[in-house]
Amino acid sequence: MSQPQTESPTETALPCAVCLIPQERVDGAPDIPYGANIFTTTGHYGSTAFDSVFGGEHLELLICTSCIGIMRANSAIYRVLEATEATLEQRNLWRSTEDPCGDNPWNKQRLRNEFAMEDYFEAVTAMTQEWAELIYDACNEASRAGKAFDPASIPAPQTQEPARG
Repeated sequence: MSQPQTESPTETALPCAVCLIPQERVDGAPDIPYGANIFTTTGHYGSTAFDSVFGGEHLELLICTSCIGIMRANSAIYRVLEATEATLEQRNLWRSTEDPCGDNPWNKQRLRNEFAMEDYFEAVTAMTQEWAELIYDACNEASRAGKAFDPASIPAPQTQEPARG
């Protein structure tokens, strides 16, 4: 009796781990989805589902943007600001009203600015890569200066009309 033929990961759908809706693939990258994030874990001590004791392996799962939004609304996602020379690691409920645990004002303002930028990216339907880069650079500059950042203050770059002749 022959074994059932299984499809390779590059031939199968990339389903969201929560809602199981297949996600569209990025062109030229068979295991990277549009509209979802990839999460990786090597497990940890105490995990009964998976723990890569000897290393060399990990699990990946995709969670689509809609499910991440629901998880964020239910306070089920933590955002971790990695430690720097000046601050300890900061772990906070993503998009909560609480400030980061650290007392470094640059990190606090950076988080506020990044949240405002992310909300703006979600709200603007005609965002281009060029415009997003301008906003991102301006956000970082304002954060380094300890200033509040309003992403709406960065106008969309003007596209040039082709010459008519």
